[in-house]
Amino acid sequence: MFKKLDLLHQKMKPRIFNKQGDKLSLGMTDFGAEFFAELRRCMHQESNLNEASVQELKKRCQNFLSHLLKEVEKLLPANQAIFQGLSALHPSQVLSQTERRSVSQLPFHHLIEENLDVIELQYKQIVTRLWSEEAVFDGELPEDSATFWVGIFKYENSKRVKPYKELALYALACLSYPMSNAVVERVFSEFTCVKTEYKNKMSLETLNAIVRIRTTLASRKMCCLKSIVTDDMLSRYRSDIYYAQSYN
Repeated sequence: MFKKLDLLHQKMKPRIFNKQGDKLSLGMTDFGAEFFAELRRCMHQESNLNEASVQELKKRCQNFLSHLLKEVEKLLPANQAIFQGLSALHPSQVLSQTERRSVSQLPFHHLIEENLDVIELQYKQIVTRLWSEEAVFDGELPEDSATFWVGIFKYENSKRVKPYKELALYALACLSYPMSNAVVERVFSEFTCVKTEYKNKMSLETLNAIVRIRTTLASRKMCCLKSIVTDDMLSRYRSDIYYAQSYN
């Protein structure tokens, strides 16, 4: 979602403002081909449409685009460079011998400081393994960062030790950070949709679980119809986890 908002912002801003940040004149503002086509059609049909009316229309459209750009900027994170740095945690970069970044260039560096030596060592060692052949990935390396780091966290060596635990926890903490106000707003809207007036007695644990499932499916573009219900899931599904034990 951040990429789409960022791309929209990059496309909109040059249409309204110059490189110095000043608003363009009406003649230089890019209203789009469809706008001018519709304007020509209206001028052809309305013989009393004078130049002053056309300029007033353009001014209103320019103000609307300017307001829309400000609303898009509110949804973007305050420091876009930090979030764009999350690409350094993608498996294609982490496991690359040429494109991987140094530990000092990784995002949210304050999350590393507590275990800097451990994480730096694990980051250097992770590239030495052929992860596509590890059982934790079922012979196929994930293409998305979240699935990759979950697999790294689950990985255990022959001594049943997780040798990349701290590095994986750091990466997952970075990836779970809300990227913009829009992400937070979307999560809150999920809560509103799930816990309605008629489902107000739903326990907090169940509410959290449902929202986690829905957001995960949405982020991975999966449908609930394709999910597999295991026997363990059915055995855990009881009335006491759906309704709270006591109500005020």
